[in-house]
Formats: sequence, structure tokens, C-alpha cells
Amino acid sequence: MLSDVSVAPSVISPNGDQVDDVASFAYRLGVPAKVTIYLEDAQGKQYGFRQDPVERPAGKYAATFYGSFAPDASRDDRRVLASGAYTVVTIAEAGGQQMKQTSTIEVRDAATSAPEVAALSAEPASFSPNGDAEADETTIQWRLGKAARAEITAIDKAGQRWLVEPEKELSAAMHAVRWNGQAGGRIAPDGEYTLQVRAWDQAGNVTTATVPLRVEGAGTPKLDITDVLITPAAVPVGGELTVTVKLRNNGDAVLKSLGPAPGTPYDTQNNFLQFRGADGQALFYEQAGFWRVGVQWEQAASPYPIRWGWGDKPLRPGEEVTVTGTIKVLQTQVTRTTFWVNVIQEGVGFPNVPVGHKRVTISY
Repeated sequence: MLSDVSVAPSVISPNGDQVDDVASFAYRLGVPAKVTIYLEDAQGKQYGFRQDPVERPAGKYAATFYGSFAPDASRDDRRVLASGAYTVVTIAEAGGQQMKQTSTIEVRDAATSAPEVAALSAEPASFSPNGDAEADETTIQWRLGKAARAEITAIDKAGQRWLVEPEKELSAAMHAVRWNGQAGGRIAPDGEYTLQVRAWDQAGNVTTATVPLRVEGAGTPKLDITDVLITPAAVPVGGELTVTVKLRNNGDAVLKSLGPAPGTPYDTQNNFLQFRGADGQALFYEQAGFWRVGVQWEQAASPYPIRWGWGDKPLRPGEEVTVTGTIKVLQTQVTRTTFWVNVIQEGVGFPNVPVGHKRVTISY
């Protein structure tokens, strides 16, 4: 049932210097069997290495041993074995029968000092990555006890891992990253997650730390213009253009807007910051996470100086709204200019390509 059991080399030094760091545990099965391999120290303490859940076919096998073991089967941590002599026990089971053979291995110059991951936190512990500037991100902080490579993942209830921060070499220090809920170009869906920081050294020591994390109200914002009308095509100086823009929420996040309200009149010498409260402060300054319609023209002094919201009611996925307003044309330097519109995600920019270009003739 079990034969040709061997360990090579018989002495390893798992310290990350790439010299004799690993050994090969070889064996041959004469019949299909389940195989269990563990190491035992001089005091009789066992260190699990392999336990087959199902039978493997008859044949010759070799397993690579990196000099480490899992101190807790419920975690991803690993620790390098301490220097010393060990018995390698290989057991084959088939048809209710068991066969065992032993070998020996010596561990020298073992690097047993593992990275420490401490003080892990995520603030806020529940966040909503949907672009509305309210709890869109969570800040992850932890302390690393010694220089090591580390990565951060969020693990959902199904066991799927979402990469929060790819592996990199980090110093022994406090560290922090912000996560916006995205991984691989996708937004993590609503649900409960286990946030895991995993740190490891070259010798094979691995330390993990976890905290719970909740994603709530996740979504990808997408606001599209479905129609634009700018009229008339010719105006005198002081004449008015009427701008009508139809919008549709084509994302899966609820979108919010702010003023000025539809219908608010503008002229080409002013912008959305002209509207002031009794204290002299701008009423409709740029507020991250809010959406508006913007109008631009060739000689405009700033990007999209004319902006309108659609009101206080949030725009839900699939909903449409129409925004209309007027612009008094006070241009005196040109006889023709082009106007166009775009959507604005305040604090982010202009996610779409401008549309609705209209050439307007200005007469004096």
C-alpha cells in the first residue's frame, strides 16, 4: 500500500536565504488511498502537514515542505518550525486498513520570529460606496511589528476574496489605506465581510488579523443625458437661450442634486457661485457627491459656469428628470459661439463626454 517513503534533503534551514529552505516528502501508493503526513518533535507534539479528504490514485508522489505549520487550523497563520529533530510520519489508509512509515528531518537556523499585525481597525465599520460623498470609503489602519510583505482582502460570506490592497513590502510601522469598495473594477455588493490583513516574511511565517466590515447601499453612479435642446439658433446681445436637458439614472446608485433649481436664470457674465446668502456665502458651491447639469461655451471663463440641479428629490436607478433653464447672452466679442452641456459629479469631475453642441449666432 505505501512504499518508497523518503525525505530529501534530510536537513533544512527555513530562514528565507533560498538555501536548503525546503524539503521534498516522497512516497508511493500501491493502491488508491488517503494520505496523512505530520511531523512529531522529541516531546511528542504533532505538527500537521497533509491530510487527504478523499483517496488519491495509486502512483508516485512528492510534496514540498517549506518548514512551516499551521498553529490554528481555523486561521491562515503559519509558523516556521523551531530548530530541532523531527520524525516525519506518513500514513496511508485504504479499505479500512492503515499503513505507516516514518522518516526523519532536522531543522537548523530556523527563523521563527513572525510578523505581528496589531491594532487593526476599519473606520467606519459600515460604509456605502456609491459616490454620494457620505461614507463612501473606509479607512483601514494597523500596526506591523517587523518589516514584511502584506496584503489586504475583504472576504464575503461565500468565501470570495475582494482585493483591497495588493501585496507590497512594508516597514515596521503604523499603516493606513482607504478603500472605496472597489476591487477589479467592480463594487463589492452589500453584505457582511471579514477584512483580513495578511503579513508574511521570506522564511514562511504568516500572520493574519481580521475585523468585521459591512457594505451597505453600494452602487455605481451613472447619470446620462438622453436629450438636449438649445434654442434659438440666433439671438441679439441681451437675448435669451433656453436649455432643456433630459437625464436618466443608468447606474445602480441613488443620485442627489443641489441648486440652483431648474429655471433659475443666468447670464454669460456670471456663474453658479453668484448666488449668495444673507451672510455673503455662496449658496451652491461645489459639494462632493452631488450631481448637476452644466453648460459651457467657447469663451467661458471657467469650466461649466452655468449649473442647475433637478431639485431636492433623489433620482433613483432607472428614473428620468428634465432640467430647463435660461441664459441671457451678453457676449460682445464674437458673433458666433458654440454652447454644449454635460453632467457634473461634484468633487469628481465630468464623467461623460460633452453633448448637445449648438452653434449660436449673436447679433448686435
